[in-house]
Amino acid sequence: MASVNRKRAIFIHADGIGRGDDALGKQLLLKFFSELVEMQVESMPGFICLMNAGVKLACESATHDAETVQHLKALDAKGVQVLCCGTCIDFFGLREEVSVGIISNMCDIATVLVNAEKVLTV
Repeated sequence: MASVNRKRAIFIHADGIGRGDDALGKQLLLKFFSELVEMQVESMPGFICLMNAGVKLACESATHDAETVQHLKALDAKGVQVLCCGTCIDFFGLREEVSVGIISNMCDIATVLVNAEKVLTV
């Protein structure tokens, strides 16, 4: 089993990848998570930080596909900590809908991102 590296983080600020077609962006993000779960790497990123519409990915009722939540749960089981921005969760009215990760705050998310040696923005 791969270990997690607490000096690596993934920052996700939308519920899809890229600009252009929203449906394609959502498919790409689903595929990204699917591949991340299956990767055979020495160490996984320690954190996935979800902000803005990205918090919808942690909520089965708000996401385009329940598979996304299942992938996040699989990553969580591997030790990857999923942090959901509480302000964003409240903005979208999703506090009762969070299915994976923890509802966090800007201070904790900023601390993770500032202290990370590598941050991948998706």
